[in-house]
Amino acid sequence: MNQKLTAWWDLDFAGFRKELLKAFRQEIPLKDRNDWDALLAARKAERQRLTREIVDLEGELNERVYRLFDLTREEVRIIEETTKYPYGEV
Repeated sequence: MNQKLTAWWDLDFAGFRKELLKAFRQEIPLKDRNDWDALLAARKAERQRLTREIVDLEGELNERVYRLFDLTREEVRIIEETTKYPYGEV
């Protein structure tokens, strides 16, 4: 698979079809396109929901650890700036 298909959730259905054609040299049959479009939309929504849930749970865990170690606001700011990662930005 190519890089764009690896991040399929960033593609709309037309872009998804285009990348499938590039990667596999095969088009989605016309009779199956509605099913594929619906499946892609459902999977995107599920991925977004799960990502939000992970981010929320990680935030909750981080807060508990900060309290456990009695960290100052400045210490928390330093930790959060140096450990920020992109998938947490939903």
